[in-house]
Amino acid sequence: MAQFNLASALLRQDPKMGKNAPAPVQPQQTDTTQQEQMSEQLQHAVEILKNLVESSTEPAVVSVAAYDLGNISYKQQDYGQAIECYKEALRKNPKYDDARYNLRMAQLKQKDKNKNQNKNQDKNKDKNKD
Repeated sequence: MAQFNLASALLRQDPKMGKNAPAPVQPQQTDTTQQEQMSEQLQHAVEILKNLVESSTEPAVVSVAAYDLGNISYKQQDYGQAIECYKEALRKNPKYDDARYNLRMAQLKQKDKNKNQNKNQDKNKDKNKD
């Protein structure tokens, strides 16, 4: 449980990761060292959460850790990975409504992303024909 609490604290400190995080720093005030530190904290949180998903024997812990990993992937626009994480959260806790909702949102985003990629490929094919 201590690992989960540490991962949650690290996620809250990253301004890109949720409503509990502090407001983002203005671009002109952004310090590269601060950005690197936030990125390192996020990576550390991801490592902890992945370890919990793989090694915890408590379904509730695995479910929440997988859900948090899904949220991270979603915010990084890695919808395929987010979908897998939300599915894992639901396997461990089928009544996890937030995971179910986020799963559907990620599926819709993935569908839109695929549709846009196909549309762009079609445009490129048309340009090459000219």
